[in-house]
Amino acid sequence: MENNKEYYTPEIDELFVGYEYEVIMEGNPKTWVKMIVNSPRLDYLLNVKNFANGSVEYSIPECIRTKYLDKQDIEQQGWEFNLLGKDDWFKGQIHKDTPYEELHYPFELWFRLDKYWLGFYKAIHKIVILEKGDFPNGQTIRFNGLCKSKNELSKLMKDYLNIKTK
Repeated sequence: MENNKEYYTPEIDELFVGYEYEVIMEGNPKTWVKMIVNSPRLDYLLNVKNFANGSVEYSIPECIRTKYLDKQDIEQQGWEFNLLGKDDWFKGQIHKDTPYEELHYPFELWFRLDKYWLGFYKAIHKIVILEKGDFPNGQTIRFNGLCKSKNELSKLMKDYLNIKTK
């Protein structure tokens, strides 16, 4: 099953209880249906390949896909899009009421949630989360790495950063 640039087939280690994904349902036409992992046992999702030597290999079938993280997913987690960015040099060049158009943001988007800033580099599925405060440099990097889906962002915010979500 071919995934487009908005979706990918997740790896087994990405899955956890509460993970949102889509599965294709046979029919005319075939349709993608949203599902949520509801059990720590994942065998109902996986392809199993048994080898003659007794070893077993598990994989996720291509009929399962996950949507890549996007602006709307980040906003659904409670982050507020900041048109002007965190420290951009052009702050004085753009009026704050200018509507968002993806064409104008090919590389990064910035969001704010309380004392945190999130930089989203959508082309490479990377985020940076900064905590603003009264530190020597005024900010601390709390996370800098890959984040492919809203599942990962939600888990990161809850389990690692202890940031409350909506």
